[in-house]
Amino acid sequence: GEGMEAWATVYGCHHYGHWFGQLGDGRAMSIGEVVTPQGKRLELQLKGAGRTPYSRRFDGRAVLRSSIREFLASESLHHLGVPTTRALCVIGTDDSIQRAWYPDTATKRSTDDSAKEEGGTPKGKNTHGDLRRVFPPHMPKREPGAVMCRVAPSFLRFAHLELFWRRGDMEGLKMMMDHVIRREFAGSVAEGDYATMFEEVVKKMANLVAEWLRVGYVQGNMNSDNTALGGFTIDLGPFGIMEEYDPLWTPFTSDQERKFSYSQQPQAGAVNVKVLSEAFKALDKHLTGGKSEERLEEAATELYVETFFEKHRGICRAKLGISDEESGKELWEGLMGVMGGSRVDWTVFFRALSGAGVPEESGKEL
Repeated sequence: GEGMEAWATVYGCHHYGHWFGQLGDGRAMSIGEVVTPQGKRLELQLKGAGRTPYSRRFDGRAVLRSSIREFLASESLHHLGVPTTRALCVIGTDDSIQRAWYPDTATKRSTDDSAKEEGGTPKGKNTHGDLRRVFPPHMPKREPGAVMCRVAPSFLRFAHLELFWRRGDMEGLKMMMDHVIRREFAGSVAEGDYATMFEEVVKKMANLVAEWLRVGYVQGNMNSDNTALGGFTIDLGPFGIMEEYDPLWTPFTSDQERKFSYSQQPQAGAVNVKVLSEAFKALDKHLTGGKSEERLEEAATELYVETFFEKHRGICRAKLGISDEESGKELWEGLMGVMGGSRVDWTVFFRALSGAGVPEESGKEL
């Protein structure tokens, strides 16, 4: 609107530990902040409103299809108890935007395979997903445009800090870390306590990945520019909710090695925190000569692993309705083997299990 100043930010990108260079908010621009009655500060950001200084060769626009998809998914995750950015609204535009889409070959063959299955052919692998991997989106298609307004405490990413580290700009890196403490960790991290800040980031990342596994969510692209320092889901792009249980399922057609697949997300998160630790170590060396190096290293390895497994194992026991840690672990591992062989629907199975009763004559608390 008139008199309003929007802003976009620059950041870098690591892809599974490999530096990808400078990127930035290519189709997102923040338009302001609000403070809730509870004193919580929230940032409002438009996605798809046009080009920014970091759009590179792209148009900065978004299509209605993906905007509605992100709106529904982020609100669904929120109400399922998974930390995430929120969607305030989606507004359709008069724009007609060209995007790459799946060729007719994939759709036709997928339909043919489904018809065969309905006619009595045993169902095997998820052919629809495999065909979309064989025939990735590359055909031009025009779609209606849209702008989505999303809300979060901030849109600060691992990659914001990594860019200053890769540039060797320690003063800029310190300034950014101070800003992150004020925006994401006020009240829990003291000013200038960067080691504690990193430990908080690590714990939030580990807990978030465990929550993703709980509901069958796959982020798809877990590059560091899609990883929020505040420990919530951000940039719902090539994401998906797993239906048939497949540990290596991913909706991201570019992930040929399945590095970001369902079961590999904890490892991908570990890679991200390990790379981020190097930025913290660099600043620590600049400021103190490296006094917190060992603490930062332990946080990126032991703390991440311990936090993830504590959260994940608790979730597993809760999904089974079992309080005993040892028996819960054994039963869960056996169940995952059976589910992997049968390709049962992840969500439907656990919803059905929630209605199962325990025989009274067992006389034993599980």
